[in-house]
Amino acid sequence: MLTPIPKKISGAIAVPGSKSISNRALVLAALGQGPVELSGLLDSDDTKVMIAGLRQVGVKIEKKSDTIVVHGSSGKFRSTDQAIYLQNAGTATRFFTTLATLIPGETTITGNKRMQQRPIKDLTDALTQIGTNIVFKKNTGYPPIIIQSDQLNGGVIEISGKISSQYISSLLLAAPYAAKPVEIVITDELVSKKYVDITTQMMRDFGIHVAERWDDGRLIFAVPQGIYHNPPTYQIEADASSASYPLAMAAITGGEVTVTNLGKNSLQGDAGFCYILEQMGAEVTQTATQTTVKGLGKLHGISVDMEPYTDCFLTLATVAATADGDTKIYNIANQRVKECDRIAAMTTELQKCGVTVSEQSDGLTITGTKKFELAEIDCYDDHRIAMSFAVLGCKVPHITITDPACSAKHHYVEPLYF
Repeated sequence: MLTPIPKKISGAIAVPGSKSISNRALVLAALGQGPVELSGLLDSDDTKVMIAGLRQVGVKIEKKSDTIVVHGSSGKFRSTDQAIYLQNAGTATRFFTTLATLIPGETTITGNKRMQQRPIKDLTDALTQIGTNIVFKKNTGYPPIIIQSDQLNGGVIEISGKISSQYISSLLLAAPYAAKPVEIVITDELVSKKYVDITTQMMRDFGIHVAERWDDGRLIFAVPQGIYHNPPTYQIEADASSASYPLAMAAITGGEVTVTNLGKNSLQGDAGFCYILEQMGAEVTQTATQTTVKGLGKLHGISVDMEPYTDCFLTLATVAATADGDTKIYNIANQRVKECDRIAAMTTELQKCGVTVSEQSDGLTITGTKKFELAEIDCYDDHRIAMSFAVLGCKVPHITITDPACSAKHHYVEPLYF
């Protein structure tokens, strides 16, 4: 059971590395030419399974003091008879699905029970458009899958952008190694485009420039053929989604917290989450490299489009539970296909705490309360649920998180310094 902290949370914290950037850096380095030393790589279950999968297909990855050295394969991977098991790591599973087209022969991609319930058909359909042969071992549209290939054929790929931006990033990362240039045509709205922007920016950092254009109302990414050239070193920036937790703690307890290694220069859209707290009544100061949130003792509800900050909606939901009035969170329908159906899960768990919540197809509306009930919070093997309710537990008594160990998926363990 969590015990509320009997004072305002104040202090400074350096947040661990970004999971999104860590996984992209591992893929780019593995595909690149020459060695690269990655600094600030997140130490988490998700990055560990990504590293294990890359080693399984022949990529040499070494631990060196506080860094990781990846020896690039120049896009040439070795075949493996064993399935590449990626637990419940959605990013790794989606990225490996396209990477597997570069592995000779048959490659099986699988994960745990929950991963086998997470859809991947939009991505596999995109690959079959250009001639990749993919077999679903159990249920059509879901892992485990078998990719039969020895090259990514290239050409024009049409894909919906509504389900997951990770599908687009997966195609982009491997696209330079296709047999001919790749054009990825987004047939509708692209959700979480800021994550695709991270991908294309990092591709530029490794030497491949993706061109974007609009044609007849559709966004098109044009990827040239080429080889990534690994820089000698590459710094992983702090994780903006993880930064939301200590900043939210300051907002709800009336304290003041500075994240010392994340500011407005971040590649990540979630670095702007602090300004949502400002809209709710907190005071925010952000420089190029630091972010400070000061709680002023009272928060109020807002209506907010969380599409640019989707991974932070769970943090906001628990903050909203303590605020005056209603908070409407919308435009996050893709959060239903994450580690769990996060919209349904947050609705259920907040209601256990005595919070009035109404669920919509693309979000939820939360009415803040002062009267919370004793509750045991189920985490659904989802680290963000555990971390978000830990925020609420800083202020509200009687909250028990049943599976705190699931937060190892993201490995957010550094303490605040009081």
